[in-house]
Amino acid sequence: MAVGTDLARDLAGIVGDDHVRIDEGALTAYSRDATPLFHARPQAVVLPGSTEEVAAVLRYATAHGIPVVPRGAGSNLCAGTVPLSGGIVLVLTRLDKLLEISSEELLARAQTGVTTATLASAAAAKGLLYAPDPGSHTVSTIGGNVATCAGGCAG
Repeated sequence: MAVGTDLARDLAGIVGDDHVRIDEGALTAYSRDATPLFHARPQAVVLPGSTEEVAAVLRYATAHGIPVVPRGAGSNLCAGTVPLSGGIVLVLTRLDKLLEISSEELLARAQTGVTTATLASAAAAKGLLYAPDPGSHTVSTIGGNVATCAGGCAG
């Protein structure tokens, strides 16, 4: 398994130097979410900017036996983004495009990093209601809502 600077170098080759963190501050910050009792240190924090970068990071991690924990804003209260086995915390907040709202099909397509509030506002502008309403709706992400069944989403 790649560790430290080798891991950071390899991941930076995928997502760019500015989107890989192995500094103490980032590793500490991403060792927990809003759940106060659970924490575990990752080896690296990676912030991909496209689905292609996500796929490449996952291929790399699989090839090297490195666990990956996906993460949005980390506002969950279920320890869903705590990297209990170390590895890579894959922060998906840069994937924040709202792709489509269709009133006719009652359909929304959004990247995982779109906030709940953004989707709810866009739906309202089309005369629709996006009902899930987690307490952290201004920062929580759609990917996290679905992953943790936050705010009353249907799982």
